[in-house]
Amino acid sequence: MRKDIYIPNSDGVFILAAPEWNDKQQHWRIFLLNRRNDDITNILISAGGRGILNGEERKTAELRYYIKSLKSGFVAPVEMLDQSASQLKQTYWITFYSGAELCELKLHVSPEILIEEALEDIAELGQRAVCI
Repeated sequence: MRKDIYIPNSDGVFILAAPEWNDKQQHWRIFLLNRRNDDITNILISAGGRGILNGEERKTAELRYYIKSLKSGFVAPVEMLDQSASQLKQTYWITFYSGAELCELKLHVSPEILIEEALEDIAELGQRAVCI
């Protein structure tokens, strides 16, 4: 029965985390990147974080973002992670339409990958970022 269920392909959609400095503290600006061959529309992103911070279990509010459409080869800003939020594991649940198909994607951003060594040049963004 499982093989009868069609699951649309969500390849080509990524989360980018780009470092920024503000008041001597590093923040991470989160973007959505579309490297698919087609435009995606009606994009809903549910974002939240959880983990241990200073020895205590912490959980951020779950925020939802809507992007009407994103052309192939373009990025869209999603949110800014401050220094304390970037120390928690962030989860991004992304749903979008590719033509008439509803696609979904779940991505995790752990604090261990938000480091200088993981940065790469992202042509669509015009700066270095971590690509997830």
